Amino acid sequence: MLLLFRSPKYSRKIFFTLEGESDIRFLNTHFADERIHYDSPCSGKPEVINAVQLLRSHGKQNVYGLCDADFDILEGNSYENIHFTDCHDLEMMLIEGGSFDKFISEFLKTSILRIHTLEDIRNNLKESIIDVT
Repeated sequence: MLLLFRSPKYSRKIFFTLEGESDIRFLNTHFADERIHYDSPCSGKPEVINAVQLLRSHGKQNVYGLCDADFDILEGNSYENIHFTDCHDLEMMLIEGGSFDKFISEFLKTSILRIHTLEDIRNNLKESIIDVT
């Protein structure tokens, strides 16, 4: 990543270092911005923390990490220039953040709503997804 800063294309961008490729795809889909570049060592939270510290030690002050909260928030852990997702991980943030509910409301067959309430369907689906993960 340090080499990217030497390129005029990236030198003024804000860098967010993420845990993996799926995080990059998600953020590029939902939060694309010409001023931001998402990248990853693809090795998890410890490597994100190390990468941010290394890049900042080389004078790159526009670098931040974004990691899954996991249990760090509950345990009171924090790291300089590292931000956490609102939920345990990015996937749970989608489910709890309303996107999942909107998707279900949009694509659910009306005939099913004659038998079950929308809230029951959403809750059952969320529980099933959580059980699988």
